[in-house]
Amino acid sequence: MTGALVGAMACSDTVSDIGNEFLDDLGFDVTVVDTLTLEISTIRFDSLITDEGRLVLGNGYEDYIGSFRTGSFFNILPADEVSTLVGTDVEYDSITFFFNTDGFFYYDSIGEFNAMLYETSEELEPQEDNRYYNNQNFEVNTDINGDSITIANSFFSVRANDNEIEFRISDDLGTAIFDLYEDEVFVGFDDLEDIILGYYLEFLSNESFFIGIDKSRSGFRIFYQDQDETDIDERDKILTFFIDPANSFHSLSLNENESAVNRIEDVEESLPSDSTDNESYIQSLIGLAFRIDIPNLRSILEDNPNLQIFSAELELEIQEQSISTLTPLPSPLTLQIVGERNEFEETFQNQAFPFIDAEFNRENLYFADVTSFINTELSRSGNENRGLLLIPTFEYSTSVRRVVIQDQEFDSRLVLNVLVNND
Repeated sequence: MTGALVGAMACSDTVSDIGNEFLDDLGFDVTVVDTLTLEISTIRFDSLITDEGRLVLGNGYEDYIGSFRTGSFFNILPADEVSTLVGTDVEYDSITFFFNTDGFFYYDSIGEFNAMLYETSEELEPQEDNRYYNNQNFEVNTDINGDSITIANSFFSVRANDNEIEFRISDDLGTAIFDLYEDEVFVGFDDLEDIILGYYLEFLSNESFFIGIDKSRSGFRIFYQDQDETDIDERDKILTFFIDPANSFHSLSLNENESAVNRIEDVEESLPSDSTDNESYIQSLIGLAFRIDIPNLRSILEDNPNLQIFSAELELEIQEQSISTLTPLPSPLTLQIVGERNEFEETFQNQAFPFIDAEFNRENLYFADVTSFINTELSRSGNENRGLLLIPTFEYSTSVRRVVIQDQEFDSRLVLNVLVNND
């Protein structure tokens, strides 16, 4: 065994005594190397697709990013109940917005919101790939002073497990839509868009709080009376306009602070953890992820040609203060193999999961078996430095779940279980 290897490893009994005796007979020593240099950095995606799944609404604050909020742009589908009210004796009553939560919440499980609904002054249009992104915004109608005009401004309390919540919105909108149904033989999507190009909804709270809305069970209701009904009890009617799943998404607004994370200008940049108090970050929806590099990996085999790696385990220390029942960790994390400028190359087959290391009394860890990645990197030709990018496997663009990882100055490490040939 060379002196270089001895100086770069810590030893422990990683196999049984019987196993050690067997390997000794074959001329091998069993060793654990856990002091390799592990570089952890934060990267930031330019944009994320946000037109699938739930709508995320709310606002929050993190020291490493500043304050942020999300709002939802959407269109509505024609009414489910009828396609026209032409020739009927009907009378408009009121209009509401209703929504159903889908069980997602973050930072708190109960909150008070001020809901504000606006009409957009421009048509909602996706990007060239026909998708909507978290960095897209559309103008809303303003008054002569340039202030945004609300068509609803309602205060309400919500719990994460609440079912339906409903509040009144402007009757000017309600009568405009209702008149359309009284005048047109058939009302389609384009007819509704001729009245209102689109809508923008935001929920603002004094505290950090986000909830998820099931857009398949949310939209507008118009209440009216049908005088043609002979039974008075049957005269109350409803037109229901659900949110259009193909034209709805949540958009991100940031009030950035002076943190180093906000100086990341491009997805090709990696911000080292020593620039952020020895921490790196995942923040869903905002697009933060962290990257792992092992810069001295090749030198191990170069200095120790008699060494064979039979397992490699990545252990990432989670900042304890960032974990609570109200801020659950994303699980699992997907590992992507990326190039020097964070360009995607392939998805690694294993994932990282929260893990409790009972042997060493370490509770706040992410653990991943990266043996095949390490062996692949050691066998590759060329000098390109490839790394591992970690992002949530699920709901990266439809939640605000975060992870704060502490680097090697704490207890994050790569553990190599190796065989050393003594012959």
